[in-house]
Amino acid sequence: MTHAATQETAAHRRPAYAMGYSPPFLQLLGRRSAQHNASHLMPLLRPGMTVLDLGSGPGQITLGLAQAVYPGTVHGIDVEAHQVDLAYRNSNTQGVHNVIFTQEDASSLDLPGNHFDAIHCHAFLMHAPNTKAVLEEAHRVLKPGGIIAAREMDVPASYIAPSNPRGSSLWQMLADVMSQAGGHPVMGRQLKTYFNNAGFARVAAGATADFFDTPEDITFLRDFLQGWALSDETILKTRDLPYTQQDFRRWQDQVDRWSRHPGAVGCFQFSHATAIKP
Repeated sequence: MTHAATQETAAHRRPAYAMGYSPPFLQLLGRRSAQHNASHLMPLLRPGMTVLDLGSGPGQITLGLAQAVYPGTVHGIDVEAHQVDLAYRNSNTQGVHNVIFTQEDASSLDLPGNHFDAIHCHAFLMHAPNTKAVLEEAHRVLKPGGIIAAREMDVPASYIAPSNPRGSSLWQMLADVMSQAGGHPVMGRQLKTYFNNAGFARVAAGATADFFDTPEDITFLRDFLQGWALSDETILKTRDLPYTQQDFRRWQDQVDRWSRHPGAVGCFQFSHATAIKP
């Protein structure tokens, strides 16, 4: 079998990424930064460190990590080749060159053991079907005394307000779509347990949120929910779930009315954890 055929076969075997890569979701990824989304890890980084970023996507957080550890290096991995290409384009545009991006499966890394000073991931373990294998690999490639840090979403705890109480089922629908794809929509509240079970020590956990309250934020979140969460693509993913076209029309109307309310706010709830390899 040729290399291209092998890649194609592997791609067909991979679970579909529940979030997809639609323009609204890529816009959400573009709003991320290490200063905000990895604030629990940034104070622990030092110049010269070697860092692994799992599920690096287009690299917005990865590039901030690279700047924090310069002249050290950051190795970002993603299962999607086009995300690796986009990350390299972003690194060139921003002039950050102490980074490496490769296409890899985090549950089976082609990387040496006891190599990295720190491992980071953001909204990644929640989409990893075999989280146990991912954390076993992370434990293997991390140096003794090295740091692991993750920030993961708690989907059902997220909200837009004010809204009809029935609107909470929108977040349950998104959680169900994620679960159907092999994901873990409440990974945020489970991080401490997962880290302890994987053999990490000195686990410290906390919670933060991505909060939307400015007019620009509300416009972005409205367009994101309408263009991604309530899109035709998402509707197709609920074919085997107990949701109807009427549900989606109700949610679309609710999001539109919410965005015009003078008290509109939105919240994506996250929890984070840091630990070390003994």
